[in-house]
Amino acid sequence: MTYPSGTVYIGQWEDDKRNGKGVLKSGEKYTFEGYWQNGTCVQGSGEWLTNLGLYSGSIQNSKPYNGKGPFKNGEEIAIGSWKEGSFTGLIAKTYTIYK
Repeated sequence: MTYPSGTVYIGQWEDDKRNGKGVLKSGEKYTFEGYWQNGTCVQGSGEWLTNLGLYSGSIQNSKPYNGKGPFKNGEEIAIGSWKEGSFTGLIAKTYTIYK
């Protein structure tokens, strides 16, 4: 399946959602490969390429689990490593200043 954004999913489906084994790839931005349930990568591996750098490692519930590299979640930027879903390293919060 190719989404309007250009993201491609190749794998199993159930009830119009990604379920079972599959790969989700969005150009150079990210690749998740693993087991999907209700559209979420519940267990697998992947890479995220952001303007901060590359996270590479295991994924659980579509989030970093065991791996290294920067990751941005909303206003927080995390640079370091992940072990069993817990982050070790530096976390910075970004703010938007309005004039």
